[in-house]
Amino acid sequence: MERPLPPRQSGQFVAARSRDVFVEEEGVRRAAEMLYALRHSEELTASGWKKANPLAPRDTALNWVFVVDTLNFSFWPENEEEQCEVTYRGTTYRGYMTLCAAITRAIEE
Repeated sequence: MERPLPPRQSGQFVAARSRDVFVEEEGVRRAAEMLYALRHSEELTASGWKKANPLAPRDTALNWVFVVDTLNFSFWPENEEEQCEVTYRGTTYRGYMTLCAAITRAIEE
């Protein structure tokens, strides 16, 4: 069995063979700059992650992150007015948090 490709090589493999997926170099540069600027901030610590993902269940957080990150790209609407909404525990969420709320609610139910 072949060893899995590291993230960079995986991305290159997908980008080279895909017809519907592409890597926007400018977006990669902006993301790298943003992460570099945050490298010493609390946002990139475990407690910062928990604040950014408040709906992640404590006991299954790793699996939750895997599922949410795998599905995340599917919830990017063509235009902002077409975003779906999910109400969870009395709060209505839109955008990325819609997916987070839906996954968390599904786990609970």
